Amino acid sequence: MANSTPEFNSYNISSEVANSLTEQLLPADKTSKDQIVSQDEESPLASIVELLRKFAGETMASFLVVFTVCAVSVNFSGYGAATSLATSLLGGLAVMVSIFSIGHVSGSHINPTVTVAQTAVNHFPLRLAPMYVIAHLVGGTLASFLVELLCAPEDGFLLVTPNSSLLRSFFAEMLGGFMLLFVASSVYTDARAIGEFAGMAVGTAIAIDLAVIGPVSGGGVNPARALGPAIAAWNFDNGLWVFIVAPCCGGVLGAFLYRLLRKGDSITKFKYQKSTDAILRSSNSTSRSLRHRNLSLLRNQSISQHNAVSNFGSSV
Repeated sequence: MANSTPEFNSYNISSEVANSLTEQLLPADKTSKDQIVSQDEESPLASIVELLRKFAGETMASFLVVFTVCAVSVNFSGYGAATSLATSLLGGLAVMVSIFSIGHVSGSHINPTVTVAQTAVNHFPLRLAPMYVIAHLVGGTLASFLVELLCAPEDGFLLVTPNSSLLRSFFAEMLGGFMLLFVASSVYTDARAIGEFAGMAVGTAIAIDLAVIGPVSGGGVNPARALGPAIAAWNFDNGLWVFIVAPCCGGVLGAFLYRLLRKGDSITKFKYQKSTDAILRSSNSTSRSLRHRNLSLLRNQSISQHNAVSNFGSSV
């Protein structure tokens, strides 16, 4: 009897400890699940704020790039402060800076060509594409007004005009869009790519584009670069359609070509567009596994206490 009583009490102690631990930890799972469900159901206001953030980010990115390219081009054509090579390099650097500074906010498409091509290959949601294109045009137009105000070019707004025939300019712009989206698709859509270098890769591609096709077509590559000054000056002549249609056609071809080269299992979400649901699921899974591990450790502790008490009772 002396031996059985401690065993019975120790068993009760360990059972009570395990049950209390289970009651304390399992409700936390339920609470966490309820919180996740409530977080998954975003309010309309939160969705609107998120869209405004993306719109502002794309507007700012487009503004920075178009302003830099236009301002340097004005200096190149008017005051001789920059060469064509400097124009190409500074345009690429502006793109790189925009991606590094605003990419985590909106993805930093900067260029309607990127938005159109990524939407065409089903890598960017169609419902967001019009908003992004409008943001690019707004940024490009504001940048054009600012260039006119600060630089005061003699010939008015600096429009992009073909340096050769429309046909040669069309194919040159198409090639520029192709090169840009082939590179952009590799760093944006392939999980094997080093995403941290996306800004350097895309910026370098833009610099190469401007240096190679600039002498042929005038170096548009970006419809916002052509449409921004055209809207500000309200001048839509001089083959403006070439700088809108050609880069988009080339960009779609470049994105489709890389899609064919890419492994089927290497696709990833558009950079900086990770869904909230995925983040919450990951967080929920991690916290749940930690709680289960802690529960197992505490149960093992209670079992050890039970064995210790049982051994003590047996020795008594």
